[in-house]
Amino acid sequence: MQLLPAAVLAASTLVTPQLTGPFAVGTFDAHLTDSTRADPWQPTKNRELMVTISYPARRTGQQAPWLDATLATALDPIISSPAYLDIPAGTVDWAGTRRQARDARPLPGKWPVVLFSPGLQSPHGSPTCGSC
Repeated sequence: MQLLPAAVLAASTLVTPQLTGPFAVGTFDAHLTDSTRADPWQPTKNRELMVTISYPARRTGQQAPWLDATLATALDPIISSPAYLDIPAGTVDWAGTRRQARDARPLPGKWPVVLFSPGLQSPHGSPTCGSC
């Protein structure tokens, strides 16, 4: 059995890679509800979807969190497990990790729309979905 120093076990935040494009990126999360459609798995409820909107933005605002605290707490045991990172649970402060995208106003103009779905049952904002 290998013992890890306490400093290694203290939760630390990740640093996400710098953006390489010419624009800053703004972002926000939206909870969408379609009141005209039933959820296929819970027919008594309306269809719901969480989405992250990212767009070319002004270079202002605070960096956005990668995961909210509730999702971070739920995902930590899964992401830390041997099936993924194989590290002790609590090693990474997922809620304290920030994206390079910011809470910022969009640049004026028309921009293309890109849709991305992580698949493989990864939840919205999951560390396993890379750039979500």
